[in-house]
Amino acid sequence: MITTIAQALFDRLIAAFPPDRDYGRSDIRREPMPRALADYLEQVLHMKLRDALTESHLREAWIDVQATEVNEARAHFFNLAARHQGFPASVWADFLKNACCQTLYLVIQPTASLIDSVFDPLGNPAPADTVRDRMGLYPARIPWRDQLETWLDEQGDEPIERDAFEAFAREADRRLAAESSPAEWLRLLDPLVKTLATAGHREIPVEFLEAFLREKGADDLLRYLGQLYDSKESMPARKLEAFFTSGMAQAAESAEEKPREPAQPAEPPPPPKPAAPQPLWKRFARRSDHDAPATTPSEPAAPRENGSAAPEPLWKQFRPASAPAPAEEAVEKVAASEGSPAGNRASGAMKLVAPPNASVTAMAPETRPAASPPEESDVADVAEASDAPTGERNGAGALADIEYAVLGERGGRNRGLFVECLFQGREDAYEAVLQRLHGARDWSEASQTIASDVFMKYQVNIYSPPAVAFTEAVEARYGA
Repeated sequence: MITTIAQALFDRLIAAFPPDRDYGRSDIRREPMPRALADYLEQVLHMKLRDALTESHLREAWIDVQATEVNEARAHFFNLAARHQGFPASVWADFLKNACCQTLYLVIQPTASLIDSVFDPLGNPAPADTVRDRMGLYPARIPWRDQLETWLDEQGDEPIERDAFEAFAREADRRLAAESSPAEWLRLLDPLVKTLATAGHREIPVEFLEAFLREKGADDLLRYLGQLYDSKESMPARKLEAFFTSGMAQAAESAEEKPREPAQPAEPPPPPKPAAPQPLWKRFARRSDHDAPATTPSEPAAPRENGSAAPEPLWKQFRPASAPAPAEEAVEKVAASEGSPAGNRASGAMKLVAPPNASVTAMAPETRPAASPPEESDVADVAEASDAPTGERNGAGALADIEYAVLGERGGRNRGLFVECLFQGREDAYEAVLQRLHGARDWSEASQTIASDVFMKYQVNIYSPPAVAFTEAVEARYGA
């Protein structure tokens, strides 16, 4: 769903902003560019300029970076250069396409996007100044920014742990949800509504709304949403205000009608529950030491007759609690490196966008012939049927051949990333899943294999850049 909408968004915008000229900061603020996407693109420009004017470059030229005049001149040049910065025509389409996908993830789950923008893929602790610096690169408004700044001050000189930062963000979201009025909910959802509208979608996919509400800890609204819609349905944007008004009223009535239970004698506390499986990033860490919303009130759809929520879709059953956001340059460096992926990923700050034509989260899968039902042939025969010689692909032998057949060129190029991030470093498990995917008759069977044998088995976050890249590479084989 999200890939289809991202493609529709890109098609609309590339027609309005054709790649026949450069685009500066003022250009990307013109209609029909949605504000959330313009914010993302402007932050890409900011990062590009910042990387070009680092203190390390000045030190290499033996310049005293502590000198007051140097700092003043550098700040003046930075501001002047920013006014004359823009996307060259030669790279515009690539960056716009990537931005469409990443912005959708950001407006659906903004807090998860913030967390993954602040911490590296291994979840290593970061000093408060580094956290603030990375927060400054986050291309969206943080509704509880002041409280977060106060909390960071309270941490002193201690490095900020990802667990502690995430716990604060989740609690801040829950408080925000509890205190928000229907009008405030509409303001929070406005970036998503307007981004979808630009793509030609005047309705909000319910699975997007579920993800947004779940991140905010709005359990009462989630239950009410389940009474009205199935996860595969969509809600008209014009019904959002009525949904929040009715849902919050129903939650208030339920709270008032809930009977008080009589006091019970004190009992010993129950034994602690087994610890939940740790997320993938933590296991790696141990191993590696604005505008008003454009909606109008209306009545919500009638609840279903049985009043029960529909079962969650398959992708949601395997989805962990949080979802990464924008594609980071650090992740792309892992895919491109020849050394240890974990070692490379542990260093450097997260980036918002990968270089064009090299992003691990490439939205446009490679064009390959649609798959036909497998016949009784050996995997080694795949190399003879492929367009590229085995020697031109990363790796050799049967693994490289089946890798190319199932994943295309990005398979060998990102093998190290896929093995570590999706299969806990087990190349044998990676090869076994590729064997099963090569035998899948259609995309439906292949997607079931990915869900059960990768996402659920290894507790993979399906929104992470490696997971998105792997899924889209397999999907491209079937022309789905």
